[in-house]
Amino acid sequence: YFDDQEMNSAISALKKINEEWNLKTRNKIKKIVFIEISRKLKQYKDRKLKTKFGEFNRDWGIENWLKLINIYKDKILFIQSTHKDSKSFDGVYNYESDFRNACAMMSLCDAFIGWEGGFVQAAAALEKKAVVLYGGWINPKIIGYKAHTNIYIDIKDSPCGMKDYCEHCNQCRKLITLNKVSTSLKNIL
Repeated sequence: YFDDQEMNSAISALKKINEEWNLKTRNKIKKIVFIEISRKLKQYKDRKLKTKFGEFNRDWGIENWLKLINIYKDKILFIQSTHKDSKSFDGVYNYESDFRNACAMMSLCDAFIGWEGGFVQAAAALEKKAVVLYGGWINPKIIGYKAHTNIYIDIKDSPCGMKDYCEHCNQCRKLITLNKVSTSLKNIL
């Protein structure tokens, strides 16, 4: 549950976002999708972990996200929670917030799209439609939600769960096509 301050902050921010979006694009917002593009790299004491606990194995690639955003930029307002390591993207509204306030914002959105992680659990708790990318790193049967559209690549060695760079995960990322993700998003909206 969100307290009054969290909800009022999200409602106020969304009103401002709507006004800016309408002025910038001259389009009325049809749908609002909370998107998680930029994973926050974790810092660990164990220096043997080269990729910061497998974040690179759970990354679809900025180029793919940008192509998806460009397909829908005139029809969907994408909102991304940002942190100090986040990158800004054209066609995405950056909402600077902590996790709870980001989730309050998500509660006002029509859907969620992103890679498996904490925002997926938030989307499920908020009963939001979602498209979730799992690649071949972890099977959604273990951690996913049946109500979500889960994109999992089930090839040899899936799921691998590797914490260091993994060629299997790289291959799985390449098998997640723009068409599959785009169609999945269109279907839930």
